[in-house]
Amino acid sequence: MDGLDTILKSEKCDCFKDVKPSGCSFAMKNGITFLCCNKCGKIIRPLDTKEEHLILQLYEMMKDNKITKITITRRKENDTDMKTSELFKKEIAYISNETLQNIVKDTLDAAPECIQTIPASSSGKFHPKADLGDGGLVRHVKAVTAIAKTMIDTDIFKNMALGTGADDYETINIYADIALAACILHDCMKPDDSPKHSTVFDHPLKAANLFKETAKKYITKENMNYMKVVIPLVHSSIASHMGQWTTAPYAKGIVLPKPKLGIEQFVHLCDYIVSRKFIDFNFEVYDGMK
Repeated sequence: MDGLDTILKSEKCDCFKDVKPSGCSFAMKNGITFLCCNKCGKIIRPLDTKEEHLILQLYEMMKDNKITKITITRRKENDTDMKTSELFKKEIAYISNETLQNIVKDTLDAAPECIQTIPASSSGKFHPKADLGDGGLVRHVKAVTAIAKTMIDTDIFKNMALGTGADDYETINIYADIALAACILHDCMKPDDSPKHSTVFDHPLKAANLFKETAKKYITKENMNYMKVVIPLVHSSIASHMGQWTTAPYAKGIVLPKPKLGIEQFVHLCDYIVSRKFIDFNFEVYDGMK
């Protein structure tokens, strides 16, 4: 159960999005720390893991009289000039092919800018605590890509993506790049354009098509054969990353493709593992890794 599941509708703040708060307060309920609105005193949202850790550190500093006041101000959604691709420099660098790197960068930067700040689950019902709150989707994508990168170094990836006993280094490297690109981009079209940025059910198809459209300008005579392999596989791996969950009651008429190829199943598996609520990805360790 995540934080949003523990609060009633009457306890949720409705005014925070419409005012310019001078600060916020905090409250504990059922062992979860919540950010609360100073204007109405109601709950805005649960803190994510990093935020909660930071607040605990700040409180300890207050006890030691190192600081005397904590004020939290809300950053405007578009109050930044940072491109989305800049948030994923580390993950993009895992891709060995420079052209594919550039396609991934351009695709991210063409996606809605709000993916820099929104949670991985708009309802709060899915994903572990670290994927909720401000920047949760970014953390989710980083974790998915990190798991993929780790597994790519094992025979599990080779056997799953290419078949048991695969040993052609060049092909393995191309498929590794395909998996990494798909993992980085799989949720880039997840939000709708409403103020709440609710999840779009067919976001796998939208993200896959955005990648495909972006890749067109990078096709040349020299890389034609490479692109004929890479573009369709990245596209299908993104499009099918939801696995067996291909339909939804609220999305009538939409049927997502199931992963069939080994590379598609691999991308789905990485996303599925990271989205389990019991997973606690250590970002401090990951951020310190090369």
